[in-house]
Amino acid sequence: MDYQTLLDAVTAMSESDGYYPAWDATLNRRFDSMISDQIPTTIVFGDSDYVLPSRTCQERSLAPAHAKWIVLEKVGHAPMWDEPGKVVKIINETVSLVK
Repeated sequence: MDYQTLLDAVTAMSESDGYYPAWDATLNRRFDSMISDQIPTTIVFGDSDYVLPSRTCQERSLAPAHAKWIVLEKVGHAPMWDEPGKVVKIINETVSLVK
């Protein structure tokens, strides 16, 4: 994507009515109960994510113990933009685990 498209997307997001209420609702929040192991959970990060870098932001201790953790190579903060096919495959694999 070109710079202007990305700038327009970020500007539109930050100016939307729900952006700050959603941001405020997630600050300093953690799960208030355990996630059932009956709920398949996959967490995907990119190894080139400079917004939430793996060395400082991947808090595995906060993830459900049964979660599958995937780090995609040469992928940044938005795996669905960088590798849409891989993300669709991961989603389909996770959904197929529902009993």
